[in-house]
Amino acid sequence: MSGPDPAPPAGRGAAFDALVDDLERTADRLRTGDMEPAEASAVVEALAQKASEIGAALEREARTTAPGEPPGQETLL
Repeated sequence: MSGPDPAPPAGRGAAFDALVDDLERTADRLRTGDMEPAEASAVVEALAQKASEIGAALEREARTTAPGEPPGQETLL
């Protein structure tokens, strides 16, 4: 494995599932010693970046109010 797979374009659920799969595969490889330290560092950094991007997208989605709906509590505060 040279790094995490790119997130599929199907949506946030698929991207989240792909991230979880990548994390599980990486954890397995780390436990078995199947990764050089430099590769492990690069993969973990790439996965952290992907997690950050997915988290930011979820945060934006959570803050978006559908037309006609009252604002959520975060908007009122």
